Amino acid sequence: MLKIHCRLAGGLGNQIFQYGASLIISKKSHVHDIELDDSELNNYKAARNNELLNYFRLENTKISKSAILKLRLPRIRLVNAFTSSFVGDLNFSRLANVSLNAKNYYLDGYFQTCLDQSLFDSMLSLLKEDFIYSHFNVKKNICAIHIRGGDFLTEKYSGVASLDYYCDSLAKIKELNAVDKYIIVTDDKDYASSVANRMSLDYTFSDGSMLNDFLLIAQSEVKVLSNSTFSIWASALGYQPGCIIFAPKKLTIHDNRNFTLPGELR
Repeated sequence: MLKIHCRLAGGLGNQIFQYGASLIISKKSHVHDIELDDSELNNYKAARNNELLNYFRLENTKISKSAILKLRLPRIRLVNAFTSSFVGDLNFSRLANVSLNAKNYYLDGYFQTCLDQSLFDSMLSLLKEDFIYSHFNVKKNICAIHIRGGDFLTEKYSGVASLDYYCDSLAKIKELNAVDKYIIVTDDKDYASSVANRMSLDYTFSDGSMLNDFLLIAQSEVKVLSNSTFSIWASALGYQPGCIIFAPKKLTIHDNRNFTLPGELR
């Protein structure tokens, strides 16, 4: 039986991009069965889990190890040039824009910087069809602010959104007069407090689980995102007409985001 095989890496946001890429290749190739290999998630310094199970129905999808994916062939430029079977960041945008033959495909990448608006919109549409929490009410007059800290304060990782970005976003929100309550979602309360205090912001912290934090961002009428795949997907999957979104232009300190989120103000 033909299948789409995908190597999962990173946290929830990265895993959503990888699952979304699998859904696009599945649609293009008419290969409906997807196998997600989460066996490498335990190899991180801080072990990660397959978080997709808590957010998506994963229809036609199984969790299974792939010996071929261990070879990391989709990351090799020469391999990408001679076969479409191995799909990575180098060739995803090209393959996702053509009709594909039905065969086995092996995906290994982050599938973020290679997305233009059309591909992101297609990915979002497919993910929404499988998203468990697709029906909920927007929390009016609530602003969720995502502030990441910890290891992301170092350039080794993706950096953080600047204080100027948060101050500019807050100033625009106050002009709209659309918010009664600010809730901060963060992995670093000390750093987030320093940012909020410099903005003279009256706020509370979200003290929920990862899922609760994701859904809080998803449901809030106004959202101020960080350059975080977690907050990007919470906002995009939870978008309802009338929501207002602020988001940094960069995905990382090195890479610009080549797509606009639903409801995003520029």
